[in-house]
Amino acid sequence: MLQSSIGGGPVADTAAAAILGALTDPVVAARSRETGVMLVNVGNSHIVAALLFRRRIHGIYEHHTGILSAEETWADLARFRRGSLPGTEVFDRGGHGCLTLDLPPEAGIFPYTSVIGPKRAFLKDFDVDFPSPGGDMMLTGCFGLIHWLRTRKA
Repeated sequence: MLQSSIGGGPVADTAAAAILGALTDPVVAARSRETGVMLVNVGNSHIVAALLFRRRIHGIYEHHTGILSAEETWADLARFRRGSLPGTEVFDRGGHGCLTLDLPPEAGIFPYTSVIGPKRAFLKDFDVDFPSPGGDMMLTGCFGLIHWLRTRKA
């Protein structure tokens, strides 16, 4: 509906676009190839995390921003990155859930965490990195859309 109302062109969920855009940061891209990364977008309404290894998504987590404390969110993410957080548990606590595929052994526990989004400071007290792809973190989603358009298979 949105796509037709704007006359066509690419559209995407902002969190998904931002997660893809984070991969345009050279450090994040390198870590994704070497050790796997947990990319977290702390948005105004939702926290969305993805487990990425060698340009493949191995898990998605989504919860509402503000329902859980930072400590509770970090505890969820610690279990998510290990593949031990059931989606029903996230859903039962007010989130949208999570899904984790079989995790590649080479990625271990996805040891590197990159946090983006307008409320990224929510996780400032934890072992995370705050990239700024292209020099402006708030354009990460735009970079993600452009990256998708440039690399998609026609």
